Amino acid sequence: MKPIFKELLWLFLPLLMIIGGYIWLGELSLEINLFDSYLVISPTPCVFLLYVGMVFVIYLIKETKHHYQRKAQNLITIFSGLILTIICTLINGFIYTFLFNSWTVYPPLSGLNEPPEKIINFHKLIGLTIGVGFQIIIILFLINLAYNWGKAIKKSNG
Repeated sequence: MKPIFKELLWLFLPLLMIIGGYIWLGELSLEINLFDSYLVISPTPCVFLLYVGMVFVIYLIKETKHHYQRKAQNLITIFSGLILTIICTLINGFIYTFLFNSWTVYPPLSGLNEPPEKIINFHKLIGLTIGVGFQIIIILFLINLAYNWGKAIKKSNG
């Protein structure tokens, strides 16, 4: 089998698995019930996130096996890792904006004699910490890939 066909197969295999699951599950949507708000999210962003995550993990494992010597595969891994990091940043921004800034309290707090106590919701902070931790793990994998790729190039150039 030609190498380019193998790589296309490795790129399209996760996509076929996800699309097959998407067709099998039908028109699903991600429904989030937060207090008095109800969010319905199309499955397309979820499918894209799952695809990019699977490509990143598959290529990271493959290139570890090949000692980071192949240029195109390393670039695919870096590109998918950067896209995954950007998606995590957008998700964290959405969570932060929705959970911390957009609530309106009735009756207005200006009618109170004393300012209200600040209450820290630790479950919200833990959710953001997990998102940032996930980004840090992805970036550490990318740094490791870049370091080992540079080492492999230096070794091959002798």
